[in-house]
Amino acid sequence: MDYEEKKEIKKEKVYNLYRCGYMEVREWLKETDIVLIPLGSMEQHSKYLPVCTDGIATEIPSQLAAEMANVPICP
Repeated sequence: MDYEEKKEIKKEKVYNLYRCGYMEVREWLKETDIVLIPLGSMEQHSKYLPVCTDGIATEIPSQLAAEMANVPICP
């Protein structure tokens, strides 16, 4: 049996610009001029939770929205 080796490496698209290198950002800029910016308030929730609780709560929905819209997300 002969098997052909695939030399193609499929690269997963990175949507969070915080985790992109400058070459990936350059590719995003060629593709779109829209950036998703998540917003969350900073307020006290209790003496045990951090003040960034609302900001952290926006991360997953924003990531999903960016993937659905095929636009990058800016931290």
